Amino acid sequence: MEKIGIYSNPLKIACNYLDISLQEALKIAVYGKEDFKELWFKKERKSEEEYRNFYSESNFYICRLLWAHRRHSWYEVLLFQNEGDKILKYGAGVRPVAKWLLEKRKNVDITLADIPSSTWKFVKWYFKDKVKYIEIGLGKDGLPLKEKYNIIICYDVLEHTINPLEIVQHLYEHLADQGKLFINFINACGGYNLEEASKQRNEVISFLNNKLCGIKKLEINKNIGRGLYIKK
Repeated sequence: MEKIGIYSNPLKIACNYLDISLQEALKIAVYGKEDFKELWFKKERKSEEEYRNFYSESNFYICRLLWAHRRHSWYEVLLFQNEGDKILKYGAGVRPVAKWLLEKRKNVDITLADIPSSTWKFVKWYFKDKVKYIEIGLGKDGLPLKEKYNIIICYDVLEHTINPLEIVQHLYEHLADQGKLFINFINACGGYNLEEASKQRNEVISFLNNKLCGIKKLEINKNIGRGLYIKK
């Protein structure tokens, strides 16, 4: 259990943080998804605040995302990163992109942005002062960015929000000239993949494809896939 093949088991970090055994962490990561889905429907959720509270009700994502990303690399980001670039990860997750970049580059300027949640507490505990933090508020007024960034990464976020178009417009405004935007928008409406988000998906993708230069464009008729855009 200590290692998975040649890889050190990342769930040991979850064990330290949550004070659980490796077996418990693995069980949560591999078999906890159905319980997590059921948790969504145990409460009536109608408002943005009620949607967001869901992500503080379970530690599932801490274990699941550490496990799911245990062998991932992000060379596509590294390829486009220049010395001195300011990098924003909008939707912090549990650490993988930021950790990977910090290991590959020296003096990387990384900012993590996310909503209050169990994973947000975890990344603050894990990174401490190695990165900067911005908390995302409610609605359009809660969109938090003040500076411009050379690289913005927004993976697995938009489908969980009520205002994905406003978010993408906000990211566009805070993307520096010649800045790169790495983004996706899964089309799988239901539960915590919000109906409000699904209704705006076509408009979001059209905005990205019209406003930015697409190195790899998102496509409306494809349910999954990652895009890369440059602001000219």
